[in-house]
Amino acid sequence: EWASRKPLPVSCMGNPDLYILCKRDGDALSVALFNCFADAITNLKVHLDKSYTSIECLNCEATVDGDIVTLSTKLHAFDCAAFRVFDK
Repeated sequence: EWASRKPLPVSCMGNPDLYILCKRDGDALSVALFNCFADAITNLKVHLDKSYTSIECLNCEATVDGDIVTLSTKLHAFDCAAFRVFDK
């Protein structure tokens, strides 16, 4: 955020071996999460750059509440999950 002088599209502090890819497409943001660590991640909260109203999930269960996505399932070791949020 310091270098770009604006909020990052996606952030998730406290998980140094969690790799994130994202892509914005019109009114949607797609996010892929890769846990590259030997331990599972529980209670994962992903912070987004703005509020969204709905979500689609792949390999996880999650909810969106404004600008925070909360995964209700574990992201197991060396596993991945993805979601897509919409603002309309």
